Amino acid sequence: MKEDSNLVRKYLDYEVEEEKTRRGIEKEIFEKGISQGIEKKQREMVISFYNQGVSLDIISTASNLTIPEIEEIIKNFKTK
Repeated sequence: MKEDSNLVRKYLDYEVEEEKTRRGIEKEIFEKGISQGIEKKQREMVISFYNQGVSLDIISTASNLTIPEIEEIIKNFKTK
């Protein structure tokens, strides 16, 4: 009987750890998706401002990106 109890305990411990792992993975995926969405919106804003003739300095201030980062976004946009 004690063996059965130990086996059940080990199984339950395993299930708890699996659930923690699953939740951790789900959280990572969610956070990565949010981050990607923010980056996409930021790129769209940079391109929109650039297309309207806004200076890179102003775009940099508005987006919190460096001018080289902005230039990279613009370069990648132009090559598409």
